Amino acid sequence: MIKNELNLQELATLLDEAYNTSVVVKHFCSDYPEIEEISNITPAVKMIHTKIDKANSMLINTLG
Repeated sequence: MIKNELNLQELATLLDEAYNTSVVVKHFCSDYPEIEEISNITPAVKMIHTKIDKANSMLINTLG
């Protein structure tokens, strides 16, 4: 089986899009904590945002 080369630019674009989306969702959760459903998902949203932020930073540092 031949493995495809890792396209770092495509990975960077995907991580950047995921990071930007997570920022919007995190702010939305912060703006509406009084809504129970939003309050319930806020810890998961924060965790996802933190992990995407870390992955994005690692890739940026790798690419220089």
